[in-house]
Amino acid sequence: MRHILQRCAMAAVLLAAPAAARSHDGFTFRDAEFMPLDDGIAAAQAFVAARLPSGLPLADARDRLRHADMRCGTPGRTGAVVCEFIEVVHVEGGVLGEELWTVRLTADAGNRLTAATVEYAVIGAGRPGL
Repeated sequence: MRHILQRCAMAAVLLAAPAAARSHDGFTFRDAEFMPLDDGIAAAQAFVAARLPSGLPLADARDRLRHADMRCGTPGRTGAVVCEFIEVVHVEGGVLGEELWTVRLTADAGNRLTAATVEYAVIGAGRPGL
């Protein structure tokens, strides 16, 4: 009986892990890929506006983006951090393409966020109809 309870507890932890890895409001850039394009862009902009306010520690901003499926680089010469989510797309009857979401973080000398911008770009074919 004890082994069954341990396995149930382990299964509960494993099932809860993906939900815990999501951003606080549940938004991920992977999810935005499956929304109509205008809705995905609006959701990404809303996430950046709500979850990456000015004054937020840069480490917290990077962590929030990581939980929203972004990969962030290290600060460049200008101090800006570039975070990206790339999805490879295969259009039926077409060629491969990539959809690229980019969030640029700018921080002050105290490593507090001063600006965050989000951009969407298509490299290659992208979504049908674009």
